[in-house]
Amino acid sequence: MYTLKKLIDKTYQELLDSGLSNKTVYSANWYIWNRLVRIHGDDAIFEENMIYKYCFKYFKKDIFKTNRTDLSTNEKRYIIAFARLSQSSKDIPFKKCEKFIKAQKKLSSNSSKILDEYINNCINDGNSENTINNKYERIKKFMIVIDFDNISVEKCIQYLNSEKARTSNIEYIIRMRLIRKFLIFCYSRQVISKEIIIVWPDTFSMNYGKNIPSVYSTDEIKSLLDAAKKYKCEDNHLRNYAILVLLAYSGIRISDVTNLKLGDINWRENTIMFVQHKTKRSHSIPLIPEIGNSIIEYIINERHKGSSYLFTKENGDHMTSASITTVINNYFCISPIDIGERHYGPHALRHSIATNLINKSVDLFSVANVLGHSSIDCVNVYAKVDLNNLKKCVLEAPYICEN
Repeated sequence: MYTLKKLIDKTYQELLDSGLSNKTVYSANWYIWNRLVRIHGDDAIFEENMIYKYCFKYFKKDIFKTNRTDLSTNEKRYIIAFARLSQSSKDIPFKKCEKFIKAQKKLSSNSSKILDEYINNCINDGNSENTINNKYERIKKFMIVIDFDNISVEKCIQYLNSEKARTSNIEYIIRMRLIRKFLIFCYSRQVISKEIIIVWPDTFSMNYGKNIPSVYSTDEIKSLLDAAKKYKCEDNHLRNYAILVLLAYSGIRISDVTNLKLGDINWRENTIMFVQHKTKRSHSIPLIPEIGNSIIEYIINERHKGSSYLFTKENGDHMTSASITTVINNYFCISPIDIGERHYGPHALRHSIATNLINKSVDLFSVANVLGHSSIDCVNVYAKVDLNNLKKCVLEAPYICEN
């Protein structure tokens, strides 16, 4: 028998011990468990029936008896979180994560030294903090998997074949290019042989269609917003809807949404002014009623009062790009839009704004300003999906008279 507080603390620690990160345990579990505490208090004795009663009242249906394919992402999240709490209450241990077991492996001092040298070299080249962290994690994982101290041509070929089979083409290209640059650095330090560089691919097939972005019409965006506004069966609905509206109407990057501060909003002049995370350039967007009203409703009713960030989690921390992407992806999934084979998510909204503006004959310079690009070259790709106007340029086939 456990009180809610003791059980939550126990489950939290056991999940950490199984290999989940503190960030994962908190964001995917703790805030859900804590809803029981809000209702019953810290010292209430845990009973499984608490879970079923809460979920039925919150979701207005029995999610535990609903076919999994008919559940929303949020409903699945609750089931998993409460299943873990229930498992811990029965003192059933959690299985160690495979990723955790691999992560326990450490690089040798020699491997760590060459990786640190390369990372320092990237820092000196002016790489951003996010880029540095990304390179470090990807390369470290590669070095562990391939046993870098004993690297060989055979191991490289096996690794390349394995990665190509299990990852998408674009992910494979990005990762292999990144690793190749590291390997060239290692060769320049005489850490690896020339044969390793030769076997590693230096050219890639770019035929994965990235030049034609997925876009949605203004009618589809409207139906997305309408469906999201009605979808109130989710945590922090007002915050999530305000983020969707901001992305759909402004087209700003998701990294800029996460870093927005309350002080960036000028209510008197109806603008949002901020420095873009990617370009480091100042950018301003108009605070139209659709954006402003949704933000005001969120601030009044949901926003954490102790944070300077505009969009926050329940503990006051600012939202991450991954958490916002999950929110937007979920909205696409519950909308009536026929997604087909198109990509969807925050960047699809940005693509859609650019393409819809071009379809309305807005010049590329203005589109670049709307998106916060420093050059119109960055928006040329959107002109390729202006199919309606492109059709007008197609010459009709000549009529051939028969003799």
